[in-house]
Amino acid sequence: MPESIFWDSCEEIEAVLDQYVHDEVALPVRTKLRYRSADPFAVTLDFQNASGLITSWRFSRDLLYHGMNHDAGNGDVRIWPADKGEEPLLCILLRSSGSHALFTTESDPIRAWLDRSFDLIPRGTESALIDWESVIDSLMLP
Repeated sequence: MPESIFWDSCEEIEAVLDQYVHDEVALPVRTKLRYRSADPFAVTLDFQNASGLITSWRFSRDLLYHGMNHDAGNGDVRIWPADKGEEPLLCILLRSSGSHALFTTESDPIRAWLDRSFDLIPRGTESALIDWESVIDSLMLP
C-alpha cells in the first residue's frame, strides 16, 4: 500500500457565485470549493444558505479543468468558459431531479485554485493514491 494514502492535504477557496434566477437577475451565493488529496479525483462545491445549511456537489476535478477552456460535462454538472467584456467567467450548470441552477463566477481565481490543487496532486497521478486492493476487496464482499 502506498505510504501517501495515510496523509490528507486540502486546498480550499471561498468564492461568490452569481446564481441566475431569471434570465437577467443574478443573486450572489457564497460557496467554498475544496480539493482533498484523500479524494484525489474529485472537487467539492459547498453552498451555504442563510440558515447555515450546507449543500454539497461533488464532481470530477478533470471536469473542472476541461470546463475552464471549453464546454465540458453532459450529466448533472456542466462547466464552460464565457466572457463578460474584459472579465473571463466560468459558467457552472447543476441539474438534479428535473430542476437546474446556473452560476457564473470570475474564472481567474478558480484557475489559480485549480493550479494549486495540481501542485498537491499532479494531474494524471491521482490513481497512485488509491488503495486499489481495498477497493477490490470491498467490491467482492457478499
